[in-house]
Amino acid sequence: MTNAELNRDIKRLYKKTTKKMNPKTPEEWRKYEGNKEEIQKEFRRLYFADSEAIAMNYASFKMMLSINLSNRFIELHQMFNSIKIK
Repeated sequence: MTNAELNRDIKRLYKKTTKKMNPKTPEEWRKYEGNKEEIQKEFRRLYFADSEAIAMNYASFKMMLSINLSNRFIELHQMFNSIKIK
């Protein structure tokens, strides 16, 4: 996976999660719960593709943090533990 593909996929996931963050009706809530597992799998795939945050740009890094803060897919004290600062 190239850097551009990674950042593109993170941006797509972010757009997908922000639309589904505030379910208001029971139908929207069921749809959100159904998609949450799919979103979690995609988040983990993207996170472990670059857990050192070398290939991510600043915006993608903030998007990944934002998604994780709202959903807690990875524990906060373990998120980007092995980050490489240039």
